[in-house]
Amino acid sequence: MRSPVPLFRTMGASMLFALAVALPAAAQREEQFRSWCHYTTGPRATNQQTIEGCSALIAAGREPAGKLYEAYVNRGSAYATTGDHKRAIDDYGEALKLEPGEAVLWDARCHSRAVVGELPAALADCNEALRLKPYDVNTLDSRGFVYLRLGEFANAITDYDAALK
Repeated sequence: MRSPVPLFRTMGASMLFALAVALPAAAQREEQFRSWCHYTTGPRATNQQTIEGCSALIAAGREPAGKLYEAYVNRGSAYATTGDHKRAIDDYGEALKLEPGEAVLWDARCHSRAVVGELPAALADCNEALRLKPYDVNTLDSRGFVYLRLGEFANAITDYDAALK
């Protein structure tokens, strides 16, 4: 009877070879995802590439907090740009858990919530953004949009006028 040791050595060597070939390819793919998600090199990624890259990095779970925050923001922005505001809202919420003092994110989530009809939550997000950064023209515009959707036309006009000033 033949000893199984040579067979195991052959299998082990084959697995090590496969791993040696796969690791550089995986690292290269991860760098591609990082480039798409964080816009690090080359031309700016498409929205779909940004979503793919950021999704891969988030799922891998190896990003430091600052890069994880950026991945959620960038993917959320790509979702919003493509009209997927529900997913944008989720990503902005995850980013806000990491950086709750970012007024621009409260505004971005406000706008996406207004688009999908989550009007009370949108108004709360806009108000938080304005608390953090008073008189911000973009947030005043977003809140004006919320008021417009709520049928509160006088408030909408007030915010739009303030944004124009």
